Amino acid sequence: MKRMVQGMMVALVCGAAFLTGCSSKDGDKTVFLDDYEKNIANKIVGKWINVEEAGKAVPTNLKGVMTIESFSKGYYSTSFGSDTWIEREAFEIAIKRDTISWAVANGPVTVNIQHIVNSVTDSEMNTTASLVAKMGDSVVSEVGPMSMRLVKLAKDYRQDIIGLWEGKVSSDSSQFDDGQLHRWEYRADGNYVYYGLVKDKWEPIGGGFNQYLVDGNLLCTRWKNEGDEQESREWWEIESIEDGVMKWKALRVGEDGAPYAASFTMTKVNEPQ
Repeated sequence: MKRMVQGMMVALVCGAAFLTGCSSKDGDKTVFLDDYEKNIANKIVGKWINVEEAGKAVPTNLKGVMTIESFSKGYYSTSFGSDTWIEREAFEIAIKRDTISWAVANGPVTVNIQHIVNSVTDSEMNTTASLVAKMGDSVVSEVGPMSMRLVKLAKDYRQDIIGLWEGKVSSDSSQFDDGQLHRWEYRADGNYVYYGLVKDKWEPIGGGFNQYLVDGNLLCTRWKNEGDEQESREWWEIESIEDGVMKWKALRVGEDGAPYAASFTMTKVNEPQ
């Protein structure tokens, strides 16, 4: 339970700070904010991803992307562990000066977040966040206060990734890759098909399910091959998609606990399957 709640900290608390203020009418609710809050509000609309927590770089598998649409509404996406898959989940918040309050349910657990904005520019935000998770009236876990740094994402690759891509591992980037050439066909419905060469012919491999989500630059995948007892997951950050070439990067943590950088390059394939 503690691990689940700490994972939710990454996915949820990074978004609450983005809403320090603006003036807006939302249904029957009108909120008036001062010039200080309006100045912050003008900078926070957009997509943000958490890159540092307590002064340490966040591994790709613990990142979440927050999209701020207005002073009171937004959505977030993340995937961590084996039990959390959150794709463009809507949220609402309450604002009181620099303190942001946000509550979200995850099954029987309610996660309450308070988030304070320390500084914000057009491209970066630094915050202090605290979290209390409760099951009924009982406190399950408390996290923080902790510092967090976030950066604004300039692109959303959700549409650009759709299509058939071919590539192979270009670094120590995946525990699942065998170093051979493979293909991935990303479809608009959030599913993908994984192909391997069988007697010089591309054939679908797996037989179970293959799903992905893209929000901003974050790419999360999960799959379960026929006969597998548990699903597998992998996480990437899309560095660029241009001129038929897609580049991925990731920050991973090895078995020895040391972080390392991973990379992957794919080219778009025009032939149909």
